[in-house]
Amino acid sequence: MTQNLNFYDIIRLYALRNNSPYISADILTKFLRKNGSRPDAPPELKFWAENTHKKLLAEITKLSEAGKCVIKEEPQAVKIFLPDFMIDKIEELYISADITADKPFPSMEKISEDIPNEYVRNISVEAGLINYLASPQTTRMPVLKLLFPDRFSNMAVLPDMLPGRVLEISLLKIKRSIQKNMLADFYQQKLMAHFTGQELRVRAFFNNIMQNQSACITDIEESSDFVFSSWIFLCSMIKTYVNTLIGRNGQIFPENVALYQAAMMTLVIVNHYKIIAINKRNKEMAFAAVYGKMAEPPYMYWLNDVSNFTGPGGLRILQNYTEEDLNEWIKRKTAITADKLPDLIKFTGNEKMDFFVRKDKVFPLCSALLKDVQNKVKSEIVNRWIKTLRGYRKEKAMENDQDFDELVRKSVWLYAPAFVTVLRDKKTFILWRELLDEGEDTSTADKYFDSGASAPLKKILRLKREELLLYCRLSLPFWYSVPFIVLLARLLKRGFNKEKDSAESEKKEASDKASNLKTSAKKLAKEITPKDLTLDEYVTKTIDRWNQLLNKQAREKLIRDVNKIIKDYIPHALKFFGSGMLNSALLDEVAQRVLYSSPDLSKINNKNALCLYIKLFIIKTLSAG
Repeated sequence: MTQNLNFYDIIRLYALRNNSPYISADILTKFLRKNGSRPDAPPELKFWAENTHKKLLAEITKLSEAGKCVIKEEPQAVKIFLPDFMIDKIEELYISADITADKPFPSMEKISEDIPNEYVRNISVEAGLINYLASPQTTRMPVLKLLFPDRFSNMAVLPDMLPGRVLEISLLKIKRSIQKNMLADFYQQKLMAHFTGQELRVRAFFNNIMQNQSACITDIEESSDFVFSSWIFLCSMIKTYVNTLIGRNGQIFPENVALYQAAMMTLVIVNHYKIIAINKRNKEMAFAAVYGKMAEPPYMYWLNDVSNFTGPGGLRILQNYTEEDLNEWIKRKTAITADKLPDLIKFTGNEKMDFFVRKDKVFPLCSALLKDVQNKVKSEIVNRWIKTLRGYRKEKAMENDQDFDELVRKSVWLYAPAFVTVLRDKKTFILWRELLDEGEDTSTADKYFDSGASAPLKKILRLKREELLLYCRLSLPFWYSVPFIVLLARLLKRGFNKEKDSAESEKKEASDKASNLKTSAKKLAKEITPKDLTLDEYVTKTIDRWNQLLNKQAREKLIRDVNKIIKDYIPHALKFFGSGMLNSALLDEVAQRVLYSSPDLSKINNKNALCLYIKLFIIKTLSAG
């Protein structure tokens, strides 16, 4: 142990021995010199045998700088005030709770009558304690002085003794009083009369009070309606009983004060646990409602979607809960055990953003996505191939299955990346095996698997290369299928400058795509923009919904930063627009991708308004061409 710690231990013991947080520096000097000079003194005391006063001042100064003591210079002497004395004294007084069960709780006057205000926190038991318990202090200082009605004194307690230790002692005081005054039958009969038809529950409740304190405390912590009501009724009877005794005798005896204090403390703590139980139940109901909403289409939801779910009245379901509450619920719901998948499955998309799907909605989601993507991919390939054939050209995907598979995969990623994400995740395969093992109907899921693995996308989408190619050729005049005519047309069209022809073709495609984007963007702008506003006015108005910074410079900087993020992302997003025909569904998807592509955007609170702004900004940018 260090010298500093040894000295602090010594003066704490000295303060307890003298029953005061104040120590005279002169008297302490004499005490240390005397005990340090004894032949049998331990080393930590022998240190003080010489130059005692000088050493004492040095050590006190160190403790004062560390906040462990306060030096008070008075005209006649220097005193040391030890705040921790109150902690030591309160702990000492509470050790003998069994012996002092028929006595009041230790009052602040028993600790010391001259304690600086900053080391004591006054709390009214009737008016303030329930609020304190909802948000208690985390340090042991200042100590708490709980104020009862005037004639019932006060109570000194350490913050970490509430509510657990205080509840134990309160129940012990109530039990001791009932035994001493032989009131068990009286209270039990009163409870039975109040809770008609619940005699067995009343007996069990009362039996726990008298014989099983741990079960009694557990019941209070769980706070069922019956236990809560029983304690409210019993504590009210006890308070009435005490007031009757005082009125009859005209005196307040210590055992009466002890019983009244115990009843009041039990009432407050029971109410505290009831509030916790109600809050817990409300929280469970809120998240159960969230889980229920996730059973609705589109079945897949990002964290922001879940956070903004609304109930029947249009209010956010999770408006009373924090982001930490939601993350903790998500973590618990998505935790994978050794033998079974969780109720909520987390998938990580190609933008490294997580989305969530209920376990029972994974395959309904796949079916919904499949229905949406099947025709899109088929149309994309058919249009692509018809265009290629019209130019008397061909591509590798027309001639071999391997390149065709890659074309299908890219097309599916283009229109429904979530579909590929879900199908390729091993949790989806495990879910299918789970359903098979449990004998569930897997008819909607079987088509996604082949020989114990994920089926090829072309098989899932029921796309055959030969059939698509035949369809494309039949859609064109017959000469596009005559090899000699095709070869001759290629030679006449291309000549011998293949690079020039290819470059011009790509340039024309890019020009057509840009034109289509501009046209469809203008069309969408008319659909989205309110009739009484221009697109620019609507963009400006939308800013106020997500950018609520008051400082003008900070506000303008945030707008610039957001605009830059969107502009930087637009070239990357153009690949999702296929041939260049922009529609509302594609715009929604791209806006979501932009929103979650940047951690800075994800931090903005009103994400619905920000998402709308992103869509408007994209439309505005593309419309300008």
